[in-house]
Amino acid sequence: MALKDKRRLEIWLPADHPIFSYPSGVRATIARERLDMDMRLADMKKSLVEPSDSVVECCLLPYPSGVDSVKRIYSRDFVDYINQTFPGVKESDRPLAYFEWRGDYITILHTNELVKRQALIKYLIHVQKWEGHKSIILCTPHQANDIRIAFQNYNVEVVIDSGTEKAIQEPAPAEEEDSFVSFSNFHIPT
Repeated sequence: MALKDKRRLEIWLPADHPIFSYPSGVRATIARERLDMDMRLADMKKSLVEPSDSVVECCLLPYPSGVDSVKRIYSRDFVDYINQTFPGVKESDRPLAYFEWRGDYITILHTNELVKRQALIKYLIHVQKWEGHKSIILCTPHQANDIRIAFQNYNVEVVIDSGTEKAIQEPAPAEEEDSFVSFSNFHIPT
């Protein structure tokens, strides 16, 4: 009996493999189900790790400083800062960068933009050594040390946005406990 569009796969396993604890009549069925389950898990893991092509931007923002970061990168002051720091900069069509300047790619990570970060990491691992372009990461003073550590093994230059005030990037102080009002103090009629 020939099965159309099917191929035979023979796998040799060590004698102490767990599959041999099952009765011989069900081993093949269990092995097929296990392979099918592994394929499904691999697909699920891939969809969780790699952002979908439909996701264009995904920012991971700390509160409340993240709101200030978004305001900063969409301000006229920031556009002026970019043009002043990188004269002749042009927009990039590469998914890893917002801009290109003198053959290098500029990625802005003020907002912890996960799609850009993932594309940048893939570029640095798989493509950069053949293209030879340096990547410039523009970040806030608060992010600089973490980014330097994360990208220390790659040809990356970290540029700190001097227009971002460090005080804005630090977490807001916690509210005093005296201002907290608990609903347990209120009587609810039954």
